[in-house]
Amino acid sequence: MKKLIYLLVLLNVLSCSKKSEEIQDYTNNSIALITQKKQYNAGSDICFTFNTSKGIKPLLVITNVLGTSVLKPTKETNKLSFCLPPMYCNRAGKLNWSLVLENTEFKTGHIIISPDPGTTYLETYFGPRQITAGKEDFSMLVNIPTDRYDNTLDNGTMVTINSEFEDVFNQFKVPIAESIAWKNINATEKSGRILVSAHCNATNSKQLATIVYPAMATDFKIEYQRDHSFADGNQIIEFQTSEIMDKFGNIVSDGTHINFLIENQNGIFMNATGNTLHGRAVARLLHPEEPNTWKVKAFVTGAAKSNTVVVGFKAAVEDYPINFNKEQRKLSIGPLTSFMEQKVTDGFSIQLSIKSESNIINEAEKLFTKDGKASYILDENFYPIGTYNITVEAAGISKELLITLANE
Repeated sequence: MKKLIYLLVLLNVLSCSKKSEEIQDYTNNSIALITQKKQYNAGSDICFTFNTSKGIKPLLVITNVLGTSVLKPTKETNKLSFCLPPMYCNRAGKLNWSLVLENTEFKTGHIIISPDPGTTYLETYFGPRQITAGKEDFSMLVNIPTDRYDNTLDNGTMVTINSEFEDVFNQFKVPIAESIAWKNINATEKSGRILVSAHCNATNSKQLATIVYPAMATDFKIEYQRDHSFADGNQIIEFQTSEIMDKFGNIVSDGTHINFLIENQNGIFMNATGNTLHGRAVARLLHPEEPNTWKVKAFVTGAAKSNTVVVGFKAAVEDYPINFNKEQRKLSIGPLTSFMEQKVTDGFSIQLSIKSESNIINEAEKLFTKDGKASYILDENFYPIGTYNITVEAAGISKELLITLANE
């Protein structure tokens, strides 16, 4: 039984093969291609014409990047014509065709459709639009020239690229490869604006630009200005940088952040900040309220640092009185007078420490002057009768007072 099945299958295959050969012989002798042109421009009318001596009507199968389509012929006397749909005529590239009759392919060929030379459209991309001065950074100009049907132009078509920086012009010829023409536009050592454009056939791109920003800042110097050297807690001291530049001599960009780090003689650090304008940054601080010495240094984080400047502040207040009124339980401090015998400014700080003899109460209070004076009342609801050690510290001067609170 199995042998019979194999025999039937073999006979069927041989029969189909013989039929295919007969069709191929028949059609090859009955039909001939008249159209010999193999090169077209996109947008052209493309037809294939065949001579035929018999009444056969094969189908034409066409294949390109759009896909595959089957065309029926138009018969005129002894000729068959197959005209391509517009979408196939407009698409550049290789188009393969084959004549098929009763599922048998008996004639094949291909044509080449080139981009339309009449009109060129130029898509241009440029970026990044911000680069850093020096020899390492660059922007890339990418051009995609196409015809009116959006076919990219042939490889090898030349694109002219122009660049300008501070009246210095450069021109480059770049061939299209794999549909694009590109060129790296290197950064300059000087900051500024680089302009670029492209030209292909009779089409020009619009002007594009990239901005070359200064490179990282280099080390710089700082100095300070003040009206006097007294620690009055009122006057402003101003720290100013020199003109900060990169290694190519470009002034750093406006808004570059500068950190000023201040260390006082007690090892306590303070911080101030400033942003550059025309390469310089300024930071302002109030004078301290007690004699001190500051060491000041500035930084552009991760890039540059300044020298260290040392600033000394002299005592503005030499001495001050303190009194205690037992009846009112009132501690009076001041008046505090500054270096010209004037009252210290309102808000001058005073540190007050109150400790009971038994150390049950240990309070710290911060007072602020008004008209050069400050006061504090030891409320009987909080401070019971007993002996207290009071420490007053102002303008770097510390004073102690031992008081006894008793019943009125």
